[in-house]
Amino acid sequence: MHRQSVNEALNILILEGVIEVVPRQGSFVRDKKIKKTNRKIQTVANCINESNRDIRIIVSFFESSYVNKKYSDKLLKDIGTPVYIYQRLIFMEAKLVAIEKTTVLKKVVPNLNKNDVACIDTYSMYKERHNLNVSRSEKRLRMIYSNQEENDILGIDESQHLFKEEGLIFLDNDEILEYVEYILLPEYFEYTS
Repeated sequence: MHRQSVNEALNILILEGVIEVVPRQGSFVRDKKIKKTNRKIQTVANCINESNRDIRIIVSFFESSYVNKKYSDKLLKDIGTPVYIYQRLIFMEAKLVAIEKTTVLKKVVPNLNKNDVACIDTYSMYKERHNLNVSRSEKRLRMIYSNQEENDILGIDESQHLFKEEGLIFLDNDEILEYVEYILLPEYFEYTS
């Protein structure tokens, strides 16, 4: 093979995100999966961003609402408590890889808006714009079968296995900030302890 052909192929693989170039170290095959740990409090979008992947966030739903029975149990709040509910679609290198559904207590973040949650790192946004410090989370991870809504949004076959990470996010004063639920395509994420 000619050197020019090899260089052209390498450049194509770099552009497609298969090969990662590390200055003064060389070129390496990029790990396909994003490593996620529950030791560190961070959004899925932030994990993708920290792995130097192209990321895009679309806020597909944002509304002011009230806690219903389902979220009353999850947020440990009374039915009728004012909240914001939003859904974000998380793309990595132009592929939809995760759905984030979040319910934020309005009492804690009274002026939240759709533009606020369009950022990559919502926990940094809470600190910068609302002077709130996220300190800990209580989450669980499990494997689920996709439902019709998830099939439609993610463009996947019926009853495909997905990761579901869900739980509460707390502020440094131990007040509940939000309940968050991530639906993730397992071929793009790896959980580590």
